[in-house]
Amino acid sequence: MDIEILLWFAQLRNAFCDNLFLILTQFGDQTILVVLVCLMYWCLDKRVAQHMMFSFFLGGMINQLLKITFCIPRPWIRDARLIPVEGAVHAATGYSFPSGHTASATAVYGSLAMNTKSFGVRMGSIALVLLVGVSRMYLGVHTPQDVITSWVIGVMLLFVLRKLMALLDRHPTWDRAALIIGLAFGVALILYAQFKSYPIGADGMIKDSYTTAGLSIGLFIGWFWERRSIQFDTNAKPVMQIVKLLVGVAIVAGIKAIPSEGIIDWRIVTTLKHAVIALFVVAIWPMLFAKVQSMKKEIA
Repeated sequence: MDIEILLWFAQLRNAFCDNLFLILTQFGDQTILVVLVCLMYWCLDKRVAQHMMFSFFLGGMINQLLKITFCIPRPWIRDARLIPVEGAVHAATGYSFPSGHTASATAVYGSLAMNTKSFGVRMGSIALVLLVGVSRMYLGVHTPQDVITSWVIGVMLLFVLRKLMALLDRHPTWDRAALIIGLAFGVALILYAQFKSYPIGADGMIKDSYTTAGLSIGLFIGWFWERRSIQFDTNAKPVMQIVKLLVGVAIVAGIKAIPSEGIIDWRIVTTLKHAVIALFVVAIWPMLFAKVQSMKKEIA
């Protein structure tokens, strides 16, 4: 049934719609979403951004766990009649089930929809969640099963995390237990990805597991550090907000560009590199804001 739906989408294709959905699917790309999360966390609303980040990274862990557990090939591998839109194939790496773009979009835009008072922003965010999912099916890189599963898991995770964040507000000292559980999940994903068996020809498809685990480990360490010691304020003059975002994103891109292949095993480099990225975003860069703000108050 899912293949038949993709064949139906393929019949609707034309040059205009192909380009339109190639643009829409970019709203589920990690690069755009990371910039949006950084903007929200560093400059606008730390609380909303924390909901975004935990939904984004924990959703990514669940997504990756399911991918390497079921090892379902991409639609065009399963059925030769399916030909994906060419411009979408380069980003469609790894296994198909569930959809990573849809999961990421649901986490970030869904969190924004849940935490905004603006009707327009809420409707726009919900529309992006739906359109990113539809774009993955139209482009032929994911089945309805992949997309719907990501929607369901993503929405459930949004509500669960909001409850857990409220619980931590009532019991602040429980953050240590949250840190330990988060780190345990990250390590468990690494061990599972490394030692489970895979189908023949699956070499290289587990790299995303180390990326996701590293990001989650860095997130939990950085969140605990920021919560206990830094407690930065997002307020700053417009010029400083721009500098915070542009310089911070540039540093993240620089760390990301560090090659994973080299003298040290790529698994170690991939995990550590992404742990540092998350730690930088959540704690190190904000710590520098806090120091600058403290210096300004002393001078004043």
